[in-house]
Amino acid sequence: MKASVIALLGALGVAFAWATASPVGASPDESAHIVYAWGTATGQTLPGRESTIVDDNGVTLVKVTVPADLYHYPKEDCYARNLSATPTCGMVIEPSADASSVDDVSYMTRYPPLYYAAVGGVMRTALSLDLSGFSALYLARIFSGFASMAMVVGAFALLRRSFGIGAAILPLVAAATPTALSLFSAVNPNGFEIAGSILAAAACATVGDHVRRGVRVPAYIQGVLIVSMVALTWTRPLSVAWAGLLSMVLLVPVGARAIPFRALSGLTQAVLVLNLVAALGWLYYSLQTRRIGEEDPNVDWGSLPLLVKVVLIVMKFGPLLTQMVGWMGWDVTLPPLLTAIWISTVAALVILAIAVREKRRGVWVAPALLCGSVLVVGAYSMLTGFGWQGRYWLPAVAMFIVLLTPYFQFDNLPDASRRRLVRVSVIVFGAVNTVSLTWYMWRYVYGAEAWFARFDRAPLPFDGVEWIPVPFGDGFVVLSWLVSVVLLGVAVVFTKPTAGARYGQPLLRD
Repeated sequence: MKASVIALLGALGVAFAWATASPVGASPDESAHIVYAWGTATGQTLPGRESTIVDDNGVTLVKVTVPADLYHYPKEDCYARNLSATPTCGMVIEPSADASSVDDVSYMTRYPPLYYAAVGGVMRTALSLDLSGFSALYLARIFSGFASMAMVVGAFALLRRSFGIGAAILPLVAAATPTALSLFSAVNPNGFEIAGSILAAAACATVGDHVRRGVRVPAYIQGVLIVSMVALTWTRPLSVAWAGLLSMVLLVPVGARAIPFRALSGLTQAVLVLNLVAALGWLYYSLQTRRIGEEDPNVDWGSLPLLVKVVLIVMKFGPLLTQMVGWMGWDVTLPPLLTAIWISTVAALVILAIAVREKRRGVWVAPALLCGSVLVVGAYSMLTGFGWQGRYWLPAVAMFIVLLTPYFQFDNLPDASRRRLVRVSVIVFGAVNTVSLTWYMWRYVYGAEAWFARFDRAPLPFDGVEWIPVPFGDGFVVLSWLVSVVLLGVAVVFTKPTAGARYGQPLLRD
């Protein structure tokens, strides 16, 4: 069996494990995303066909008629932000027996349609095959997770050809945080956005490497660049900001002052430009129904002194950093120790990679992109008084990490040291993700309890089971995860070395 097939089976296993580790609705805003996905797949939310209302808070909502079968899941209002409650706390949406459909609304008004059309299409196909609404929703979750993981696998396939297997692994396992994996396998475009940013950054890094070496950029790489930029741009309203920053990377000269963008075919250049222009047009279109305002009605954000605003926004970046690693679902936060291990490991790898590099131009490009993303987050927060969320910033941070792939070759380290570094890093990230999946799942299986006054609430398996993951319980979920990790590892180990890569030999074996 080819390594690529094994890798995709592993990706499917990851998607299944995370999709079944929590109930439908556990991901932030998932209920609203489900409604909007169905509306997009059936054409109800598309331009010219949408029907909107404005609620008492001035928020524009889009009206969608949804099959009653898609409401058979625990209502998140019952347990979200109540760590002691589990999804079995009794509040379940149950349309009347004679109702075949429900008129509902979603506040995802005029979100880009790409992700929603795909996921909604899965739900629509499942129902047309007479599957239950329960099955349709979990299939949509698994599809979302597999599509996202497939983009991560695709990023590895691109990066290893130019930079070697070991250098390709590190940025991907570092960017695939527990927060990202939980979003991948939920009906939520944020996960698709993160995965799209990883693949798009990998494509840009690969294009830059070809131009630096004076090699023609193959058509398939240009195709991946187009697909990944479209996937990134058309997921969330502000995704175009990340796509715009990444596009600027293609304008930075490499090698003998060659500009990667000029090395692309005329068709590729035109599609990339038109994609950004169209996305900006959709952003303008969506802003017509979006109220840019303050979250705290008791405080006039505009009246605060400028220096106070700047200080508050800068302080907010600390929570954003921890949220993008260990914030899953509505209320599941990893123990700070695990978050600290992840962040410190990534920071150590980045510092070491840059410190031991051989002379190579362009080391400033990735940090410049990261700084640009900080300005985007800061400007938006300054405008709205809203401090953002870590998961919204994660696509830009993931792009920063992936763009550093050339430096993860660790040029000046001995081969044995490089292999050891890769092994240890992969083990650390894998262990944290394993604990994270279990922690996330147990929050719903057992609920979180304050076991002693001096300790935070923790979902530990010493109380009665309250909720059982489908189809075979929590043990099967963990087993699926472990098997998928093994499959991905096997695919990496048996990936054929690439002749053109400087470090083409597998770094996970001697």
